[in-house]
Amino acid sequence: MKRIISITFALLLMTGCMTKPVDENKKFDKLLDFEKDSSDIIHPNAGADATIVDSGSGKALKIKFKVTKATSYPGVTFTFKNSMDWTDKTLDFDLINNTDKAVTFNMRVDSVGVDNAGGVEGAFSYVISAAPNSSTPVTLLFTEDGRDYGMRGLPGSINKKLWGANLKLDQVFQFIIYQVTPKEESEIIVDNFRATPSAGGGVNVSGIIDEFGQYSGAEYKNKIHSVEELKELSKAEEKELSKVIPGKVPGRSQYGGWLNEEKRLKPSEFFRAEKVGDKWWLVDPDGYLFFSTGLDIIRIGDAYTVISSREDMFESIPSKDSDLGDHWGYANTIFKGPVTQGDIFNFYTANLERKYGENWYDKWKETQLKRTAAWGFTSFGNWSDIDTFWGKGEENKISYFGHGWINGNYRKLSGGNNYWGPLPDPYDPLFKSTTKSVAETLASQIKDDPWCIGVFVNNEMSWGNNSNDQMHYGLIYSAFNEQIDSPAKSALLQILKDKYSNDISKLNSSWGKKLTWERLELPYNLAANLTAGMKADLGLLLYSYAKQYYTVVRNELRAAGIKQMYLGSRLADWGMTDEVFKAASEVTDIVSINWYKTGVEKNEFKLAEELDVPMIIGEFHFGATDRGQFMGGIVPAGSQEARGEMYKNYIQTVLDNPFFVGAHWFQLYDQPVSGRAWDGENYNTGFVTVTDIPYEPLVKAAKSINDQVYTIRDSSTVYYNQALVKSTLNSENLNFEAYKSAKVTTNNSSLEVNVGSLDSDYSGLYFKPANGSTWNLGTNPAIKIDAENPNNNKIQIRLNISDIKGNTRTFYFNMNPKEKRTLEIKSEDLGIHPDKWGNPDGYWGAAATGLNTEKITLLNFYIWEDNDFGSDASTFNLANLQVENM
Repeated sequence: MKRIISITFALLLMTGCMTKPVDENKKFDKLLDFEKDSSDIIHPNAGADATIVDSGSGKALKIKFKVTKATSYPGVTFTFKNSMDWTDKTLDFDLINNTDKAVTFNMRVDSVGVDNAGGVEGAFSYVISAAPNSSTPVTLLFTEDGRDYGMRGLPGSINKKLWGANLKLDQVFQFIIYQVTPKEESEIIVDNFRATPSAGGGVNVSGIIDEFGQYSGAEYKNKIHSVEELKELSKAEEKELSKVIPGKVPGRSQYGGWLNEEKRLKPSEFFRAEKVGDKWWLVDPDGYLFFSTGLDIIRIGDAYTVISSREDMFESIPSKDSDLGDHWGYANTIFKGPVTQGDIFNFYTANLERKYGENWYDKWKETQLKRTAAWGFTSFGNWSDIDTFWGKGEENKISYFGHGWINGNYRKLSGGNNYWGPLPDPYDPLFKSTTKSVAETLASQIKDDPWCIGVFVNNEMSWGNNSNDQMHYGLIYSAFNEQIDSPAKSALLQILKDKYSNDISKLNSSWGKKLTWERLELPYNLAANLTAGMKADLGLLLYSYAKQYYTVVRNELRAAGIKQMYLGSRLADWGMTDEVFKAASEVTDIVSINWYKTGVEKNEFKLAEELDVPMIIGEFHFGATDRGQFMGGIVPAGSQEARGEMYKNYIQTVLDNPFFVGAHWFQLYDQPVSGRAWDGENYNTGFVTVTDIPYEPLVKAAKSINDQVYTIRDSSTVYYNQALVKSTLNSENLNFEAYKSAKVTTNNSSLEVNVGSLDSDYSGLYFKPANGSTWNLGTNPAIKIDAENPNNNKIQIRLNISDIKGNTRTFYFNMNPKEKRTLEIKSEDLGIHPDKWGNPDGYWGAAATGLNTEKITLLNFYIWEDNDFGSDASTFNLANLQVENM
């Protein structure tokens, strides 16, 4: 996983910690406390509001992040007239979240000369999570790197950036608080910004990890204190899983597909991708529609942590000659950390042996197969154990993915940040021969197994991005700086010669240069200011380079006899351009990406829509710090409950997108609290803890949507939900029709319904499924919609819901003047139930039958005339119609 550009890091914020008054005797530079007019410093953009409020101990600033098309980055910039010297200082401030939901936001600190478009050079960026109803002091440090301790996140404070470089601490002039494409409005209060002298002395990590690999400095739910407690806590899950039979999941085919004969397609030897109607699907070998959900890293080797040079960090570790001595190992190469090689230990597998005994691995394997089925996943994600699962689909009854790594002594070129290393030169014959060897090994491992959905090759390559020209075309810059004996340089130069018919004058005219072909054969540094003609040519070369790479890999896979789908290299959101995406789409069977965000949006994948190609998400996750982890993850969450809600929301956006055919969570278990051995990552990534105890809120939430994945996918096309009312129903823009005297207008993402002059009946609008079909809301749905009464009189909004048999239930909601609220219909309100009268809400109708929620034909909103309500012309507004299966 790449950890730089998309999301950076979360500060450890403890719920319930009250903000302490600023110590006036402590030396610090007061930057901003909002007691005086600060309008010359505070600059909100179109997506945010900034309001001075009373915090209880003085004035503070409330920032409201809005959902708007005006900007993808709603926020507030704080710009100071003069640059400041923060050498050997920290940035401290007070953070208050008075809402019932966790709020995550980004913060960027800029020095003079920063690239304001990308915010990479001359800036440090962070991500901060504020727990619900919390008041927390926040400290940002600029010097220490957690990886010096073998950990990305450290206890007490997360004190490092993961995004940005070369911040000039003696020339800081602004900082920015913002969100990235928020899905809902949120707000925070900030106060008392100050630059404080750093205390120095490093971070005390002595004894922070207990004998089970847990944080020793805090108590939290399901923390293990003894082997007996570990075994006892596991009994409930073991009892539940004893009823599960992999491959025999109700409503699923043997491969995990949708067991729906009406939707069944032609069988084939292996999985394939096929467009059905307006949606792309996977199709399993038996011809059933398939959508891939699953967990990455169903293997045990990624749980090691470095011991060498950090022995005092651990309270107790089993000796190498003890019963748990087999869980020691040795790392010859450590990517980033306090040492380059050394002793490592696996607390996760040691805990498995403590729990299961001598045959712990076999029991672990059985548990993972049953968990996958019980939690509603349709497959394993990437990086499952090769010896245990590859080529053994029929035995294990689980669909899975293969993966290959191409490493060799072929020529390489820089693609920009080179996080995982430079890119291969695909024109080098040695790259082809190396790929051939990898393909042959991969072919022997998956053995024509029809349960293997497809294969990924390589991961998160640094292709570049669109932040600036240097990052966009960095790979081509690198090629031009080579001698002509570079295979890539020679090939790319030939592409230019072919384009311009070997006429250098035509190239010079386009580039605004005075070059010769002989000059370009020498190392040549492309200018920083590119002409339009140069950009077009560099884009062509980048596309050609990427297509050559993907073509070589695909051809060698096929030559080795691999018949399963080729799924590309798992592009990263920080490391892909349109040219690379296009090249991948033309060669691979499915374009794979790792997408660490809160969900997927249409505007982020316009090129996929234009090219009409299937995609799959190889990695995403959300993490919290409420159960002993020092760092939440790439995308932080406020709590374990929030992780569950964010999982459901993310999968919903993927299901709503007609191009995606799956999404995989990274990963099965938490990364070690003390840091993953080879690079120090220690995120709350897991569905289970280091002691193999499931996070019950996440599991429950995932199961609730995973169990409905096929019916939701089949009924939903609301990936186009920027317009009108957002919904999980099945019309592109949720078709509506006004009736009686009503008139309906759209306003951004809401509907305004003016009913005109109320008559003795009613007036409003209704939604119906397209083409006379029905909506499948699932078996246990809840319905929510945001409503507003903008009038000066009370109104009663009514909603009629009808099913295919004509059964109708009428819900009513009394709303006061100028009131805004979310109207909610619980799942039990839709079943067999007597009429329910109340104030302000109630319902009647279909008491004996309930509603068939799998075949809904109508949603009808209107205003009712009554003596208690005004009879003047009335208006009501609707937004965010949502259906959720509980």
